Amino acid sequence: MSSRAPVCDAFPDIIELCADPAAHPRFARPLASIMDGLGWVADYPSHPVLKDRFGHAVLYASDTLVIGCNLTSAGTAYPAHAHLAKEVYLPVTDSGALFWHQREGEAFRVTPGDLVFHESEEAHALRTSDRPALNLWLQFGDAPGGATWFVDAPAPWH
Repeated sequence: MSSRAPVCDAFPDIIELCADPAAHPRFARPLASIMDGLGWVADYPSHPVLKDRFGHAVLYASDTLVIGCNLTSAGTAYPAHAHLAKEVYLPVTDSGALFWHQREGEAFRVTPGDLVFHESEEAHALRTSDRPALNLWLQFGDAPGGATWFVDAPAPWH
């Protein structure tokens, strides 16, 4: 493995969730089988919560598209943030996570196979339940894989 972000400690729980029948039928088991060999990055090494509880691995990158997976530990509030790229999330595990984005203004649950779309510069957040979340994501448009900034959001997302 080329990198070991602290969030990799959640691998045993994620691998178990990937074997669950509720997990995405096409992506869960293949991702579980390669997780330990991916280059996981702690995106926010100085953030008081996310430094140990969130990370991603890039599966494909070009100037116009980045595809990756991310892992958020159980009981984590990933604060509202935005970026220039448009983004699509595909939940892989049935984590019970809540998603929030500015367009809807309220939290919503998704299950494996549902798609979550964020416009360019649209604030969005994620809150995991008592289970970690594994998601595939795709960024495209302006600056895929580029800078992310945190933004104000209504309670309980700040």
